[in-house]
Amino acid sequence: MRLGDAAMRNVVNPVVVAILRSPLHAALSRHVLVVEAAGRRTGRVRRTPVNYRREDGTLVVRTLRRRQWWQNLRPGHPVRLLVCGRRVDAAVDIAREDGHVVVRLTPGTASASRSAVPERS
Repeated sequence: MRLGDAAMRNVVNPVVVAILRSPLHAALSRHVLVVEAAGRRTGRVRRTPVNYRREDGTLVVRTLRRRQWWQNLRPGHPVRLLVCGRRVDAAVDIAREDGHVVVRLTPGTASASRSAVPERS
């Protein structure tokens, strides 16, 4: 683990998550969402802000393989997202590409009340 990674996880990420959970979320919500998933070892809920883009109803996140947050995601197990100020459950698909990981999050695996991803404001 590098010092920069620890600083991001312990200092920057909690601040970004707090902003995205607040009424001020619009400043970041166009490009940043929060992935909430149980830790693979502890089972504790981990909240990780990530940059995303939209592709045909799917939210796509591209990250470096050396990052650890995506390893808590399991295809076939839904995750909860905080996107545009709303909580949404989504299915997970993971693909590995040349030193990167592409995570596709497809909303709609939970009840209809939370299945639609809100559009950007």
